[in-house]
Amino acid sequence: MASKLEPRDTVGEFAVERLLGVRLGRTKEPEYFVLWQGYPVEEATWEPSANIGDDILDDFHSPESPPPHILDQSAHEIVISILTSLNTSKVTSFSTPMPRPVFRHLFPMLDPLAVSHQFHHVAVSSLPDHFFRQVTHLKKLNCHGQGFEVAGLKVRHRLKQYDLGYAKVDGKMVAKPAAFHEVLTVEITKTIVSLDVDTPPSAAAL
Repeated sequence: MASKLEPRDTVGEFAVERLLGVRLGRTKEPEYFVLWQGYPVEEATWEPSANIGDDILDDFHSPESPPPHILDQSAHEIVISILTSLNTSKVTSFSTPMPRPVFRHLFPMLDPLAVSHQFHHVAVSSLPDHFFRQVTHLKKLNCHGQGFEVAGLKVRHRLKQYDLGYAKVDGKMVAKPAAFHEVLTVEITKTIVSLDVDTPPSAAAL
């Protein structure tokens, strides 16, 4: 869909409801996925920052912290996914829905624009200890006293579009409106470690 805005001094009747995502445009400048007031999500458009008010951009880039229980729950789900990945010797990955404010507070060391289009390495030691203190000493043993520990993470957070298929309307098949979700994808790299053979084989050091 074409942009609903001209430069800011000729905005007209269109108003921004909220920003759904960010990406690097063809000119390598940030573009923002705008949900317009009074318009469905399928009519959201990518806009340059010149078409968006500074206060809206500030709220997008520096969102208020979500409630502590939301952050704790999201961090716990990530830790559980990492622990599950230690059951295999292969490099594994997982994806989970994650709103931008949650991502910004769990991974404050990452540039949200940079991670919107490619993976970025995160050292385990740089993860906020309040949320991820378990990861730094998370180990999974096998029956030979060997196992795996987390060597590092590669993280990407982006807006993904999901096509919801078709529905029959007045006897015709029409496409359902697309849905957009912010998704965190994590690739886990592991190293083999020798651990105390007296430790129960299935235990994880938490």
